[in-house]
Amino acid sequence: MAKTFNKGGEESLQFLYVSLKLVFKQNDNLYDIKHKLNLRFIRRIPVRVTDTDVASVTDYKIWTLWWQGENEMPEIIKMTYNSIIKYSNRDVVLITKDNYSDYVTLPVFLEERVKRKEIGLAHLSDYIRIALLCKYGGLWLDSTVLCTRQVPSWIYEQEFFTVKSGVYDHRYLPMGRWNMQVIGSNNVNCPVFVYMKQFLEEYWKKYDRDIDYLFFDYGMHVMCETNRVCKELVDKVPVTNEDMHWLRDKADEPYENVASEWKLKKANTWFFKLTYKHEFACSVAGKRTLYNEIITDGKSN
Repeated sequence: MAKTFNKGGEESLQFLYVSLKLVFKQNDNLYDIKHKLNLRFIRRIPVRVTDTDVASVTDYKIWTLWWQGENEMPEIIKMTYNSIIKYSNRDVVLITKDNYSDYVTLPVFLEERVKRKEIGLAHLSDYIRIALLCKYGGLWLDSTVLCTRQVPSWIYEQEFFTVKSGVYDHRYLPMGRWNMQVIGSNNVNCPVFVYMKQFLEEYWKKYDRDIDYLFFDYGMHVMCETNRVCKELVDKVPVTNEDMHWLRDKADEPYENVASEWKLKKANTWFFKLTYKHEFACSVAGKRTLYNEIITDGKSN
């Protein structure tokens, strides 16, 4: 039977951390404490990956998800979704609540957790993306990723690809090594996804709550510690898309103030992360914003 965190020992420390929710988040040292506690916990999840039948993808697809379906997309998601279709040069499969079971089968215990609302949509999406990539290969793009030019074809030839920004930020465990919003492989049963699929299954088989919203990243980190093949695949990914988060931070600024910089950013970055949780402004002090520009451009194409 699955369980929540134990009352004693290491797991009680983890529970305490989760409860505090980084009350003192202005203290950067707490991020280091958070990582140590989470990793201590995650290292106890048993993952034993044996050799798998790796095979080349015969029909490389782009996968994305909007649970409610295309007709329920807000404006910003319609824009990003259309940009993925326009610039990927591959068939794009939109995963929804109505069709996900056509592509992957959830373990029974996972279905039960979803029904009991012990697993939210974000973590369900994590599992679906890994199961898809493990079974079919291809490239996963979050529905909030905006493509601004043709996706380079060499990406589709990689045994493993993700956005490796090379930007070190100790607040986040990936530290520029991977980004699960853009991740894929030209192989079926890529070792990274086989490992992470088993990790997620073992975790949710045992526990009915997450220790951290981004606990997927802790699984990836431990994978790199313990699995040489997976670590080598992650290590050889080249640095790209260094400015992936620039647009999200600048979208509300007057376009005339950032037009030149926007042009430069698009030259070395083709995936930009946006969010539907923030309502971007179309004008500021009577001036159209960068967001206005990209929305208008998206509608005209």
